[in-house]
Order: sequence, then C-alpha cells, then structure tokens
Amino acid sequence: EEPAPFEGRKLVSQLDSATNRALVWSYIAHAPSMPGGEWLGAATSVVRPWPHQIRAFRRMWESWPPRLLIADEVGLGKTIQAGMILRQAWLSGRAKRILVMAPSAVLRQWQVELREKFNLAWPMYDGEKLRWPAAPGIALRERKVSREAWHREPCLLVSSHLVRRRERARELLSAEPFDLIVVDEAHHARRKGAGGPMEEGPNRLLELLR
Repeated sequence: EEPAPFEGRKLVSQLDSATNRALVWSYIAHAPSMPGGEWLGAATSVVRPWPHQIRAFRRMWESWPPRLLIADEVGLGKTIQAGMILRQAWLSGRAKRILVMAPSAVLRQWQVELREKFNLAWPMYDGEKLRWPAAPGIALRERKVSREAWHREPCLLVSSHLVRRRERARELLSAEPFDLIVVDEAHHARRKGAGGPMEEGPNRLLELLR
C-alpha cells in the first residue's frame, strides 16, 4: 500500500525535540561530504563567488589534493578562491590540518578575511604567542606558546617571513604534516638571481616549500 502523502513528515513531527535536534545537527555535520555537498562551504559563507572563482574551486576540489598556482590580477579575488577551498576542506574533513603562510604585512588581513567571509576563526602565530581574532561578543584571545608547540594547532596562519628563517624552518619541518597549505605572494619563492647570468639555487622560502 502506498503511504499517504506527507506521512513521513507526520512521523518526524511526532519525534521529541531532542531527537529532532540530533537529526538536524547530524545532517549538518555530514552534509559537506555527501554528494552535492561540495558547495555547502560557499553557500554558507557571506560571499557570492564570481564565475572564474567557481571554476577555480571546482578544479581544486575535483583534483584532490589540489596543487594549483592562482595568478589572477589584483582585485579578482584570489583570497576568496583560497577561502572557498579552505572552508569546504575543513567542513568536509578532507583537511584536518591546514596552514596559511603569508607575508607579515598582510597576515592580519588574512585572519580578518577568513573570519568575516568564511567564519574561520583561526589563530595567527606572531613568533611568541597565538592570537585568535576578535568577533562581536567575543574578546580577543591570546596564548603564549613554545617554539616546539606553536605548529600543533590544527589550523594556523603564520608569517612566511618568519618561517623562512633557518631555525624557524626547522621547527615547521618537524611538525606533523599538514593536509593543505596556502602560500600567499608565492612569487617570493624563487631561485636567487632567477633569469640572470648569476642565477643560483633556491632562496630560503622556495627551499622550505620544496
């Protein structure tokens, strides 16, 4: 016998509220890894991506793990493209350890962009302490951390100027491997004297990335 229309809805309505909440939160937790769930990260952020950003996201997501150089012109939203993949990778569980490396001058901007646009409140390491971003109703939080422990955070922002130093590079290389790494201003990682008659081996940032 065919069930009456909306009979399933009646059944759900008879469940107690605690069970309803458990079902809803279970669905939310697992939806990013379900078929079609790859767009949940973007859909639940405050950005409306442009077509070229959607194409870049699709290319990264469908060729996991991604290995892509984003070289769009200034103002075309490279940070948004990176944020889309970071949020979706984190929500789906594809990446449980994520590192964002950026020049010190824009590191704070990265932290603010990730929080405001993608609800990713990740700490920034300044060489001595971890600093989480402030948010409405949430005060700025800081925690001193040793040089042996700063990289144990599952998701982290760090200055590429800091970690290219030889003693700091050793700290990062001793860390548990990261599942996903984003390097801003990646053109700074190059060979010394590249393109000239005195071209030498990789500079410290390129050496670290390799």
